[in-house]
Amino acid sequence: MIRGRFRLLIGTTMVLTLIAGQVDKVLAQAETKEVKEAQKRPAARLDVDFAGGKLIDYVETIRRSCPKGTANIVVMSSAKELEVPPVSLVSVTVEAAVRLLEGMYTMPSGRKVGADVEAYRIGASPDMVFKVALRFYKFSRIASSVWSLTELFEGQSESEVLGAIDVVQSLFSGKAEIKFHPATKLLIARGTKEQLGLVQQVIDQLIQSEEKKQHRILKLRLTIKKLMDQLQEGMTAKINADAALAEAKVVLDEEGSDKPEYRSDMIELKSDVKRAQAQYDLANDRLKRINEQLKKAQDVLAELTGSNL
Repeated sequence: MIRGRFRLLIGTTMVLTLIAGQVDKVLAQAETKEVKEAQKRPAARLDVDFAGGKLIDYVETIRRSCPKGTANIVVMSSAKELEVPPVSLVSVTVEAAVRLLEGMYTMPSGRKVGADVEAYRIGASPDMVFKVALRFYKFSRIASSVWSLTELFEGQSESEVLGAIDVVQSLFSGKAEIKFHPATKLLIARGTKEQLGLVQQVIDQLIQSEEKKQHRILKLRLTIKKLMDQLQEGMTAKINADAALAEAKVVLDEEGSDKPEYRSDMIELKSDVKRAQAQYDLANDRLKRINEQLKKAQDVLAELTGSNL
C-alpha cells in the first residue's frame, strides 16, 4: 500500500515538473517577444536648446525636453560644476543628447578631466539609464612667468618673436594667458608649468639663434675689414706692378737693338718685361678675388642685418 502511494507521489511530481517546465518556456518566449517588440519601438525624440552653463543644467534641460521616464541620467557630484558650451539639437534621441557630454573639460581648479557616458538598458523597456563619469588626469599647477624680449627685438621683428611663442598655444586645448607689453618689451604669461616651460624653451632657442646671428655678423664685419685692407694692399701692388711694367717696356724700347752685340741685353730686357707683366697679372687677379670675396661677405651681412651696404 505504501509502495503504491510512493509511486503515485513520484508520478505526480514528474507531471508537475513537466508542466512547470512548459510554463517557464511559454513565459520565456513571451518575455523574449516582449523585449523584441520593445526594441522595435522607436526611441523618444526631443529638441534641446541650451544657452550654455553648468553640466547639471544641461542635464536638466534634457529631462525637461522629453517625456517622463525616458531621461534617466545619473551625474557624479564632481561633474556637476563642469561648463558646457551652448547646444542646439533638433529631433535627437536622449542618448545622442547625453553622448555630447563626452570629451575633455577643465575643472575650476585648472585640473583636466575626461567625461565618459555609460549606458544601461532597463529590462525589456527601450528606456536607458545613462551615467556621466569622470576620468581625472594629473593635476597641472597654474604658475606665472615674465620675460624681457628686448634682446630678441634687436635682431628679430616683434611679429616673428610673438608668432613663434603663439605656436606654443596651439599645442594645448586649454590656452595659457599670455600678454605682451610693447612699451617695456615684457612678455607676461600665466598657465601650467608645461605651457610656461615650453614658452621658456622657445625664448631660449630664439636667444641662442640671435646670439649665433650676432656672432656671425661680427665675424663677417671683421672679415670685410680684413678684405678691405687686402684690397688696399692689392691696389697698391697693382699700381707698383703697372709702373714696373711700363718702365720695363720703356727701357726695352730705348735700349732695344737687333745688332748681334746687343742680343744678350735684349734677352734680359725682354725677361724683365715678362716678369713685370707676370707681377701685374698676379696683382690684378688677386685684386679680383678680393673684390669677389668682399662682395659675398657684404651681401650676407646685408641679409642678416636687413640693410644695404
